Amino acid sequence: MTAARSTKPSIASEEQPLSTGARTRHINALGEIAELCLHEPPSSKMYASLLRLVKEIIPCDAASLFLFNSRTNELEETASVGGTVHPLDFLELSIGKGLTSWTATNLKPVVLLDRSGSRHFDPVHDFASFISVPIFDGATPFGVLNLGARTGNGLAQDDVVT
Repeated sequence: MTAARSTKPSIASEEQPLSTGARTRHINALGEIAELCLHEPPSSKMYASLLRLVKEIIPCDAASLFLFNSRTNELEETASVGGTVHPLDFLELSIGKGLTSWTATNLKPVVLLDRSGSRHFDPVHDFASFISVPIFDGATPFGVLNLGARTGNGLAQDDVVT
């Protein structure tokens, strides 16, 4: 994932570099993520700390981490910050419901830039922008990260690197 954003369509040759301050904040957040991963035992508290750092890199209203439960072979919410970014439950797969399960099954990110015009959109409970990204340990997927923004186009295609 990357936090590079542009208000115009992204064209590789026209991408603007991050400001020095933004780049420093991102590098510091990545350093803190690495430090947490090296020195903290996996726990919901540690995962919530990681999600707060992700939110520093990719500004969003909420972030949720869903990890595979080895006993049930399903994705389960492990931690959330700013509220749960629900997996958009309109489809069901063997490992769970929604686009989060689709992301894990197909190993490809899902980016919905503006869901606010959908007839299923509830502005009180739903996020208008939604990103779901598979998380890997080497070549093995072990979970999915969901990000949500309350406003349409609150997240950008540039927030995901495929």
